Amino acid sequence: MNVNVSEKIELKIKELAIQKGQKAEDFAGVLLEEKIEETIQNQPRKKKLSELAGIFYGGDGKTSENAEEILMSEIDKTGGFGK
Repeated sequence: MNVNVSEKIELKIKELAIQKGQKAEDFAGVLLEEKIEETIQNQPRKKKLSELAGIFYGGDGKTSENAEEILMSEIDKTGGFGK
């Protein structure tokens, strides 16, 4: 696989690789693998139904009066029910 990076980034990768005693290609590969794993770990996941089961239970029983507050505390603006 070939990856295109700017000249600035290429120089930084080469400098850091030299500092670590590695080839630039190997160092860049390690960086990519670490970033991919981080990205996978940080992906929003969907909540299981069992996790949603009690979100509207409890409190003062005024669910309709507190609907907006309940929704704001339980639903992520960008991910919906999955955080």
